[in-house]
Amino acid sequence: KKSALMAGYSAAARVVDAVRRGRSSLKSALYAAGNGGGGGGGGGGGGGSKALVFALATETLKHYALIERVLRRASHVFDALVKQQRLWWPLVAVMVYDLLLGCGTIRGGGRAKRAVLEHAGQQ
Repeated sequence: KKSALMAGYSAAARVVDAVRRGRSSLKSALYAAGNGGGGGGGGGGGGGSKALVFALATETLKHYALIERVLRRASHVFDALVKQQRLWWPLVAVMVYDLLLGCGTIRGGGRAKRAVLEHAGQQ
């Protein structure tokens, strides 16, 4: 079972993905994430607290272009995370937001966190 914090990152990533792909409005995607839509997870119905999912998703979307630009310029980091580690891009974007622009760390644990933190020092 995922930790509540990792579930929050996953739920926020689902929201970011749905909005970026034009499959959903922000409001609809947040509602679905808060009610278990788009996959499981621990805590708060759709994975993580609603406040955490809302904050991570909205702030990641607000800074999405910057996050994408930074990671694509550091192409070796982007390749390592998305292509070699096969991490889901929206999840990487949410975690990088939290690390660089949010609270300054990635909360929770797991393979994705370890991979992002391992490559964060290579920028």
